[in-house]
Amino acid sequence: MNSRSTSESEILYCVYVAIRQKCSTVAQLVQILSEANAMKYSILVAATASDPAPLQCIAPYSGYAMGEYFRDNGMHLFYRGIRHAINVGLSVSRVGFATQLKTMKQVCGSSKLELAQYHEVAALAQFRSDLDAATQALLNRGARLIEVPKQPQYAPLPIKKQIAVIYAAINGFCDRMPLNRISQYESAILKSKKTELLQSLLEKGGLTNERKMEPDTFLKECALGYTI
Repeated sequence: MNSRSTSESEILYCVYVAIRQKCSTVAQLVQILSEANAMKYSILVAATASDPAPLQCIAPYSGYAMGEYFRDNGMHLFYRGIRHAINVGLSVSRVGFATQLKTMKQVCGSSKLELAQYHEVAALAQFRSDLDAATQALLNRGARLIEVPKQPQYAPLPIKKQIAVIYAAINGFCDRMPLNRISQYESAILKSKKTELLQSLLEKGGLTNERKMEPDTFLKECALGYTI
């Protein structure tokens, strides 16, 4: 990836922390990184098995502090303007899911799996250009599922409005929309009283195909002004 970077801000700096490893193992890692011409953007913090326990204890904090330097100075590759509450691929969020409102569960039940698939595929897609239609659709939907929950600080949305915008994204109404227009689409949805209709239908027993017609028509019509 670094070979394709065009500016300092695009370079990925790596911090390796080796704790209680043999000196020979650390030396092998340095050799591998050197042969790959990677030491110029790598830092290796070593507290080997022969080092005192206090050094082994503070080694991870040292590595973390060095990483913060690159983060705070804009010298990192993976900043995307979002702050995840959980890692959707690793978190076992059974407790969180159990405490959600029934209406929210009905709407966003599939989003965790879709996001996990997106992150897995997005990591590989950086190195490939020959993506099939299904993969492109997955990446397209995932990017929009990440964009939709963004909101200004100290401006929480009422639950009925959260449900409406998440429903729109999961059901594909944002798929043909540029990412920079999604917030405008959300604003259009939130100004309408149809958000209350969607929650009401969910509370009355779920969304059958017949019940979905009215909110789906509204969301589709709203999306027309923002799609390409």
